[in-house]
Amino acid sequence: MGIAGPLVLLVSMAVSLLSLRWGAMLYLFGSLIFPNLRFGGELSVRFELIFCLWLVFAFFVKCAVSKKPLNWNPILTIYTIFAIVIFVSTTYSLVVATNQVTSLTDLLISYYGIIRPLLVMILFANMPIHEKMVWSILRAFIWLIFPIAFLSIGQVLGISLLAHVTEFGYSSPWRAPVSRLLSEYGFIVRSTGVFESPVYNAVYFLLSLALVWYLLLSNIRANLVHKWVLYLLMGLIILAGVTTLTSTFFLGIIFLILVSSFLIGRKHPRAFFQFALTSLLVVGVSTALLFPYLLNQSAFAGTLSHKIQQIYSGAIFSSRYSSTDGILAGTYTAILERPFLGWGLIRATRDVFVGDSIYVSILYQSGLIGLALFLWLIFSVLKHMWRMRARMGISSVIGWVGFLWTLVFLITGLGSPSFFVLRIEEWYWALVGISLNSYFRLASSYRRYS
Repeated sequence: MGIAGPLVLLVSMAVSLLSLRWGAMLYLFGSLIFPNLRFGGELSVRFELIFCLWLVFAFFVKCAVSKKPLNWNPILTIYTIFAIVIFVSTTYSLVVATNQVTSLTDLLISYYGIIRPLLVMILFANMPIHEKMVWSILRAFIWLIFPIAFLSIGQVLGISLLAHVTEFGYSSPWRAPVSRLLSEYGFIVRSTGVFESPVYNAVYFLLSLALVWYLLLSNIRANLVHKWVLYLLMGLIILAGVTTLTSTFFLGIIFLILVSSFLIGRKHPRAFFQFALTSLLVVGVSTALLFPYLLNQSAFAGTLSHKIQQIYSGAIFSSRYSSTDGILAGTYTAILERPFLGWGLIRATRDVFVGDSIYVSILYQSGLIGLALFLWLIFSVLKHMWRMRARMGISSVIGWVGFLWTLVFLITGLGSPSFFVLRIEEWYWALVGISLNSYFRLASSYRRYS
């Protein structure tokens, strides 16, 4: 098995040399579904970490050879400044800190995680792209929901083969220790899917549900799939999302219902009513078929009851965000010490925890300056997507999906890294990059003046 990882990378690199478009699509496909690449022994690396660098290198080489100017956008500028602020705050903390507990290697890897969205946006904003490719990307995302949903449901049902696949290919010792859950319960109580955390899995299913609902409500399915396939997917998504047993998914469902009702349902009330009735039927049937098997797992049923009670009582917020006894108490203290520039990517003390809320994380890393820049960035993306959804054809689809996904990330960011969730961030920032591509700007101008 040690040769499998290098072989996958070599094949992927060869494909990207033949066609940058196919390399980019393979990057998105692989980042979401490929298992961690094993390089013999205990060393494992995620596919996208290495392949992204290779794609960017190949892209800039082609740009240098063809002398093609780089397509730039103010959104890219804002993100660049945001990344510089984090670099400056990290450097300052390294200079003045006497007891920092983060290694230099960890800092480099973490900062690569910060700039990778910028690299992805530059890549997809400048590559030769066309409408057919975008439809293919959306189609790939839709069909990949099936295996990830089945894997998530199978994890909670205790299917041994899927448990071994998860433990070997989709887990790491420093995130959601799957092996501990298997040894304690015999199955994965809260499904992680292909991700390293049930919360990440919940965010993914909310994005999938937003896309499926949009396609059904807008009646746009050209070049994609039949509407009954979308309804089937919706049932699977909701079941798989429930298996994550996260407040992120339960509260996110409510948020999506309100957003879809306001943005789409009020314009087409009759179609929205038909969609709601059909959705209730599909969800009801799928729940009746599979949910009894899930409730047979006493640990799952108990955790589900406890999670619902936490949400109903509001305890889920106090346990997380309380300034006195919550898990972020030490983080708040560190933020108050450096409110404007933050601590960068180093940990001030071992009491600091910044792994959940993206807002707390950014505030800790880059202070009020970085948080203001990031919110400005997201507002710019929202405004750009809102304008784009008023266009025609695939441009409108990109605008709507990008707008809905940004809203989902904003609300799930209260309890997750959202915009930086591993395996999902590539798809979101690639969509932003595609929306900035000169192909769509020129196509829009052509329609306006033709």
